[in-house]
Amino acid sequence: MAHSRLEKIGLIKTGAMKLEDRPLWYEVYQAFPPEQEPCFDRPVDNTAIKSIFYPEDVVRANFYKKAKYLPSVNLLNRKDPTLSQKCIELCFQIQKEQRISLNEAFDKAFERLSVELSEGIQSSSRADTSSAVKIPDIQSVLKDSGP
Repeated sequence: MAHSRLEKIGLIKTGAMKLEDRPLWYEVYQAFPPEQEPCFDRPVDNTAIKSIFYPEDVVRANFYKKAKYLPSVNLLNRKDPTLSQKCIELCFQIQKEQRISLNEAFDKAFERLSVELSEGIQSSSRADTSSAVKIPDIQSVLKDSGP
């Protein structure tokens, strides 16, 4: 990627590319040039990479590893949190209340969510059967629409 940038800068300097056709990043590069000129044979800096995992990232990863069934999510609905977000909130709430480790709190939160989810599925299936669309009898429809 740096190689292509160098080529474009060279193209502009030599006049092979018009200044009007310059890429968006060209002015930023001119205003803030790098401390060391980008070069393909420059040695790589040995800087330590910081760990940027947050506790909720760990809980979310554990949730998706452990969850066997996940209901569909409406991405347009921003009011209702997703199941993983509910698990994260519940996990931190349990950890704060009971002062236990994150893993123990996750296990309890996951158990509670799985029970709530199974109860919700059972109650919705019961509601679906009671409020199912009833197809009218064809003979009664024909009698009602007669001449």
